[in-house]
Amino acid sequence: MIRFPALKPPPHNPAESHEFAWDGVSFRVPRDWNLSSYNYQGPVVNITMEDDVAVRLELEWMRFDRTLDLERIRERYVRASEKLQAKAVTTVRLTEVPNDWMAYLYTMADKRRLIVAFHVGGTGRFFCFLRLHGEEVGEKSLRNALQLLVSTLRTHVDGVIPWQVYDVAFVLPREFRLESTSFQAGRKQMIYGWRLRRLYLWYFSLADVLLKDKRPEEWAVEFLNKGKEMHGPVFSVAPDGSILAKRATAYPFGHFEEIGRWTFRYRIICRHDPVRNQVVLAVFNYRQDSDLALFPGRQGEIFPSG
Repeated sequence: MIRFPALKPPPHNPAESHEFAWDGVSFRVPRDWNLSSYNYQGPVVNITMEDDVAVRLELEWMRFDRTLDLERIRERYVRASEKLQAKAVTTVRLTEVPNDWMAYLYTMADKRRLIVAFHVGGTGRFFCFLRLHGEEVGEKSLRNALQLLVSTLRTHVDGVIPWQVYDVAFVLPREFRLESTSFQAGRKQMIYGWRLRRLYLWYFSLADVLLKDKRPEEWAVEFLNKGKEMHGPVFSVAPDGSILAKRATAYPFGHFEEIGRWTFRYRIICRHDPVRNQVVLAVFNYRQDSDLALFPGRQGEIFPSG
């Protein structure tokens, strides 16, 4: 893990902020900021965060196989920001960021404020660009948000990387790439892919209600058999409490999606987290036993706590 130059302690205490981690990058933001959208454009990752009022953060990052020329990037940024400077009533270069960051505070005629900043990592192979919006907040709050983010920003390159969004938190091997998400009230789903293998993750809230008359494994089997994500197998609870997947009668040779990806094996893990009142369910659809070695810890440990 690459750590960025240390600054003075963030202006927010932990109770006033929360951790966000996404695709190899993690940082802290004010407590009421949450992910509102994300997208991938080739190697570029874009995320947007909002509070209850408006968009607060737009952040994009990318990694390169070659070292970047920081001076050329700075020159290009200055040219690109000329139009923004022309619209602003005042433009202030912010000095409370490390040397490998460049940040400006723009104040518009209608009192709207915008911080624009970019950073090239110490290796010259990581670049990120951000916009902080402060329509209803003061300049101090906007600067504090910048300092909080910059002082806690980390990149995670090798091994397992953290993912943390809303009430979901786990770590995964870096090889897995996010394919799709579904974030609904009380139910979060994230699907990952690796060499045609597929990993499904679900986080369910209100576990005390879901498990009122059932063990977690029994509830998980009912959910999977009624679900639309996997048509090939039929799931059941084994005598030892593990969850098994058997070939469905309707698909004696496997579902067409299994055949297309040549993945006929399943490892299913279901956990009840009474502290967070959650049910966490993971299904790994894979080819051979050696695929399980990708996960850290004991064999089959799909989502170790992290």
